[in-house]
Amino acid sequence: DDDLNNHKWIPPLVGAFVGCIAMMFFTFLANIFLDIINTVFLCFAIDKDNGVDTSNDEFEALVKQMPEYIQASDVEIVTGQPIPVASAVFDNEMPGPSAPPVAKSEY
Repeated sequence: DDDLNNHKWIPPLVGAFVGCIAMMFFTFLANIFLDIINTVFLCFAIDKDNGVDTSNDEFEALVKQMPEYIQASDVEIVTGQPIPVASAVFDNEMPGPSAPPVAKSEY
């Protein structure tokens, strides 16, 4: 009689097991990607601190050879309009509290 009830409890357990394995795998991959990003940023920061000129490097040349590459001056020439640039907005006033002050109760 117990063999007939296996179809009720085996699928949820298998689903939970596969879900846990998938979560561990994707968490592992995400941590690898985050470590790669941190390493690249650290190398960039070290190059900036040491004054390494990265303006004419091989990566830039490779990117410019891609057909999807659009230079900002090309966009202005094609459209005839200057490229809009977002300006920084600084708000010097801090908003006040939105709720009235709570009266202190004495205990």
